[in-house]
Amino acid sequence: KARQSEFRDPEDHVRLVRVMVKKKELRQAGKLLRDMERTLLESGKTSVCRAVAAALVHEGNGEGERAVESLRAAVAGCRDAVGLTNELKMDLARHCLVRKLDDEASEVMCDVMSNAPDARAMARAIRVFERAGRAELAKDVAKASRRQIVELVAGGAERARQGDYAGAVELMSAAVQRL
Repeated sequence: KARQSEFRDPEDHVRLVRVMVKKKELRQAGKLLRDMERTLLESGKTSVCRAVAAALVHEGNGEGERAVESLRAAVAGCRDAVGLTNELKMDLARHCLVRKLDDEASEVMCDVMSNAPDARAMARAIRVFERAGRAELAKDVAKASRRQIVELVAGGAERARQGDYAGAVELMSAAVQRL
């Protein structure tokens, strides 16, 4: 089904599950979730999207503990997954904040803020926390994000002093990508 579907990107499935849950079509959302598990190619992105979609279905069914388990699995998957959009990550963080998973939301949003391409994207990321009533947490995460960049630059400078120019370039490039 999903292989022949227009929805080949796992994030499209998450969006579709979100709409189904909002419309209270929980049985259909559950079927789509099972279809994701059977037919989409396994990747880090797919497992994160599957966990986010499962959390949405669990929330819709009033299964709070199972939703928390799925959210934690999604956050863990974000650490290694490649190609996830900031929109999906911010949505994940929103759900984590609703479930009082502040540490998990902070981890995801630190990555979003570190990779925000401009001030507008950073402002959108901060609004996620503000809308959840956690403006102070937004400030803390923004500081942590900046601190990571400073640490990368300092590490690059140290490697250059030690003569490891390839390593220095690698760290400095990582810092530039996060600016």
